[in-house]
Parts: sequence; C-alpha cells; structure tokens
Amino acid sequence: MIMGVRVPPALWDVIDPGGHTIDPDGIRCSECLTAFVSDGYCAKSRIGYVEGRAYVSRLSYLLAKDGQRLGAVPDCATCRAHLYAPGWCDHCQRGIVGNLIIQNQADFNELFRERERLVSAVRLASHCDLCAVAFFTHSFCSRCHIDYHDTPVNTASIR
Repeated sequence: MIMGVRVPPALWDVIDPGGHTIDPDGIRCSECLTAFVSDGYCAKSRIGYVEGRAYVSRLSYLLAKDGQRLGAVPDCATCRAHLYAPGWCDHCQRGIVGNLIIQNQADFNELFRERERLVSAVRLASHCDLCAVAFFTHSFCSRCHIDYHDTPVNTASIR
C-alpha cells in the first residue's frame, strides 16, 4: 500500500518507495549533483534525492521529502475525515493522505496529483501491466503501442 492505494508488483519497483543509497561519485548529471546536495529533484533525470538516497519517481521523492507518519488518530475532525479520503486541513495547516502527514501545501497538492496518477495506473494494470507502468512514468507501452507521455490523469484510457 502506498498512500492508501494497493499497488500491484509491476508498479512497485517503478515507484521505488524506499529509494536507494547511492555513491555521489557515480552521478554524472550536474543537476542531479545539485539536487543530491540540496535534497532536491532533477526534472531532467526524474530523480529526487533525500538524505543521500535516490528516488526514481516524483511520488517517492515527495513522500520521502515531506511525508511524516501519522502517529495517532487526529483530534481535529477535518483531519480525521482525511484518513479515509486525502485532503488538506486549513485549520491544522497539513494534508493527510493514507497514513502520512504532509506539512507543505504545495507539495501536498503535487502528491495528491501523483496519487491520482497512481490510482489511474492501478486501474490500467488490470488490463495491461506495461500500460500501467508507461502511464505512471509518462512513457510508451511497447505491448499496446500507446504513448502516455502527455496523458493527463483524467483522460487515461482505461480499456
């Protein structure tokens, strides 16, 4: 489960929720080196870095960067409601998605969009696991010959 979504094996490795420890001497991209030092994200390589670990999806990078485990059921009624459906609480200034708290609203909004992409990819996986991976990674399904480079979440073709 990632953010309350049951993820099939085909997508798990692509999302890479745990990241990987890497040797910075092996990084050849200058933007990646900057991101590695600053716990940032390289849009060119699509790799994020947090505390010396590389995350190969934007989703896993944002979770590592901003996600904090929810320790107990929140006292706030709005936050409690978000345990079942992700959302932002203006009063507490935090977002809740799955069992995680996100303190930065812009990152929460982006994580929410990534979660929606994940949900669509999981739906696609029931028909074609390669389409699911291609949709999530904005790439091409070699089996079905569908290009998902610029496919928005709400128009993903669920066959």
